[in-house]
Amino acid sequence: MDKNESKKLNLTLKKSEREREIGERIFGKVPVKQSAKMKNDSIVKASDTQLESLQKEIADLKAENRRIKASAALDKSGCIKTDLVIKALPDDCEDIQAWIDNYKEENTFLFKEQSPIHGGSYKPTQSTNLSATEIMNNYIRGIM
Repeated sequence: MDKNESKKLNLTLKKSEREREIGERIFGKVPVKQSAKMKNDSIVKASDTQLESLQKEIADLKAENRRIKASAALDKSGCIKTDLVIKALPDDCEDIQAWIDNYKEENTFLFKEQSPIHGGSYKPTQSTNLSATEIMNNYIRGIM
């Protein structure tokens, strides 16, 4: 054992002794066997409650993740009222996209039509491929 390890050990022993003294002042002197048993029982109880809270938090996060994925899939399919449709989604649904497709066929009024043309006919006024007459017309309109 080198000097650093012995210093660390002494510091941890001093800290545990201080904590024991504070505990004795507050709660009185407790026999060593009882305190070790009480300590183990409290650790087990604390770990059980922490484990239950962590399991509950994981379940909540899984439900939130599932809801977010369903919301994204509904938005992608063109749903108008995503919040209402998510409430109708069953908890035990395995294939969300298949359920959405089936729901879309039954309730077409909740989904908007998607246009196949996405701005293909738009021509800005400052386009460089204008004819000479169009350029002159734009110039004259700009002056007036």
